[in-house]
Parts: sequence; C-alpha cells; structure tokens
Amino acid sequence: MKRAFALIDQRAPTAEELAASLLFVDKPAYKGPPPVAQASDADVKAALGANKKEDKEAPKPRPDSPLRSFCWALLSSNEFLFID
Repeated sequence: MKRAFALIDQRAPTAEELAASLLFVDKPAYKGPPPVAQASDADVKAALGANKKEDKEAPKPRPDSPLRSFCWALLSSNEFLFID
C-alpha cells in the first residue's frame, strides 16, 4: 500500500488512508450480480455469430482483483488527476 501511494501520489499514506486501503484490499473481489438465467452454448454462439471462428491466440481478460481495483482508485483520485 505504501509503495502504491509513493508511486502514484508521491507521498506516504496517512494512517487513515492506510487502514482504509488495507480493509479495501482484504475484502473479496466483486464478482458482479448473480446471473438471471443461464444461456445455452447455442444461444451464446448465435448471439456472437455462428460463422465466426474462435481465435485461440486472443488474449484472455484478466480477472479483477481488489489490489487492481485499489490501484485504479488511486489513479482516479483528484490528487493524481489535478495539480494544486
């Protein structure tokens, strides 16, 4: 946490910021709302286009993590975006 603040905000975090950051990162990652209904493979293929071939070498999206979300939150902070 201290390293993230040092890299992004160019300062050490306050005690409150450090405590809040640790609580944020320790919570489980948000998985999104539960699915309403399961779609069959045929439905998914029809929606995406049955004629398209799957690109096996396409990069897979990385799963979200609390640490990743924390870093994005720091990068989105006013302290990072605006100069005083």
